Amino acid sequence: MDAAGRLRLAWFVVRTRLSRGLVALTLVMVAYGLVSAAYLYTGRVTLPPADVRAYRVMAIVYSAVLLFLSSMQGGMAVLKSDRDYLFTLPVSRSELAFSLYVGQLMLGGLLTVAWLGWYLPFVEVPPGYAAFDLVLFVLLMTSLSASVAELPAKRRALAALGIALWAASGVWNPVSPSSFFSAHFLAGTLTLAALSVGLTSYTLRRLGRAPLIVGSQASQPSPSEGPALSFQGARGPAALLRMRAC
Repeated sequence: MDAAGRLRLAWFVVRTRLSRGLVALTLVMVAYGLVSAAYLYTGRVTLPPADVRAYRVMAIVYSAVLLFLSSMQGGMAVLKSDRDYLFTLPVSRSELAFSLYVGQLMLGGLLTVAWLGWYLPFVEVPPGYAAFDLVLFVLLMTSLSASVAELPAKRRALAALGIALWAASGVWNPVSPSSFFSAHFLAGTLTLAALSVGLTSYTLRRLGRAPLIVGSQASQPSPSEGPALSFQGARGPAALLRMRAC
């Protein structure tokens, strides 16, 4: 499949994951965040120091929770719409995983902006860092979910707990993926960038092996078949069974 075909496939997956209600709710929250940011950044409004400290702690805790949940999910989520249509296409497993990764990345980006983005002006993150840090955090959250999915359940739980505790330590630790919320802007951004770029690079190289979560079950590729599995000629339940057997 050429680049244009992969983008069309990824766009289909994105559209199946964003219902009108979710888009409307997210847009309202994003608009609120943008208005708040513009008011605080351009109006030079300052909050009492106690309020700033409280917001910083809340932002770091929420970011740690998001990273924990992403790690525990472990894999690329497959919806019914994917099983009804996506699995009937003659695409390789790596192309299928890439489209699911992009869909998860887009949805994760919207949710991150809605849940965490509005904290940035309240915790006095400079505008030059704000957008950059949000993009890096979304990459980290998505790639973390795909990369730790290769681990057994117990190890994945330990990895999820470890990354969450590391993120939560941003309240006092400057070398934390969430410490940019706590005025450690340069150190926190550099830590987040190193972790995000490293995990994203690793994940994109191994997307063909990433587990695909179908309902409550994960699908692992067979070493004998490799990542180039095609669904051509298989439709509906047959395509789903072929995916689970890969």
